[in-house]
Amino acid sequence: MKSQKSKFRHLSLKDLELISTLCERVHYTNPNEPFSNHAFVILRKALSNTCFAVDRYNLDPLSYEESLVGGCSNELYPVYATYMHQHPLAKLFTTPGLTRVSTIREEMSAAEFRKKDLYNVFYRKLGVEDQLAVSLQQGNKAYVIVYSRDRAFTEKEQAIMHIVRPHVQIAWQNWQRIRELEQRLQLLEGKAVISEESARQAREAKHLMDCLSPRERDVAELVSQGMENRKIAETLHISPKTVGKHLENIFTTLNLHHRAALAAKWRLSSHANSLFK
Repeated sequence: MKSQKSKFRHLSLKDLELISTLCERVHYTNPNEPFSNHAFVILRKALSNTCFAVDRYNLDPLSYEESLVGGCSNELYPVYATYMHQHPLAKLFTTPGLTRVSTIREEMSAAEFRKKDLYNVFYRKLGVEDQLAVSLQQGNKAYVIVYSRDRAFTEKEQAIMHIVRPHVQIAWQNWQRIRELEQRLQLLEGKAVISEESARQAREAKHLMDCLSPRERDVAELVSQGMENRKIAETLHISPKTVGKHLENIFTTLNLHHRAALAAKWRLSSHANSLFK
C-alpha cells in the first residue's frame, strides 16, 4: 500500500482549488435537509460514481442502524445484510476510533474481491468493482459515506477525499447540533409541552448567553439576524476586525464552531427568556 504522501504528488493546482472549494462548501449545511443529500451534492464534484450510499451504525454494542443506497433495488438489501461481514472495508465501518478514507482495492486485489460471495450475489449485479468509503464517527455513532463504481478509484481521488474528510466530519457534527437546536426551537415557538430535558437545555442556552459580555451579546444577536461581519460593524460602530475578535470569544465561550449554530443557540436562548423568566 502506498503512503498518503505519495498520493499527494498527483495533485495539481486545479485539484487544490477544487479541494479549497469543497472544504468551504461542505460546511454550508441545511438542518432541514438530510446530511446525506448535502454530502452527495458537494462531494460528487470530486468523484464520478455509479452508486452512492450512507450506512449508519451504533458501535457499542455494534448494530446496523440504517442504510441509504442510491441505484439499488429494495430486493437487494437483505442480500447485502447477509454477506456484509465479507466486506473488505467492514473494519473501517465498525471499529470505534477508526476514521479515514479507504477503497476496496487498497485492501485486496480485484481478483480476490471477485471470489467473495458478497461480490457475486450483490456487487456484480450492480456493476460495482470498487468502493471508496469516508468514515465519520461521533460518540457511539458511525456514519459511513460510500461511493461505488465500475472501475478503481484513482490515487488522486483518494488524496482529495483524504484532505476533505476532516471538514466533512466537522460539517456532519455541526449539522447534528444545529438540527437538534432547531428542533428544540420549533418546540418552543409552537409552545408545545416541553420535556424536562428540553427545558434544561433551553435554560443552559440562556445561561451560556448570560456568560457573554453585553457587546458580545449584541454581536450574537446580529449574527442570528443573518448579518455578515461588515454589516455588524456598521450597525455597532466598530471595526470588522473587532467583530471578528468578538466572534472568536463567543465561539470559545459557547463551544461552537459555526455561525448557524450560534444563530440557533441565540434564538433558543431568546425564547427561553420569555418562557422561563
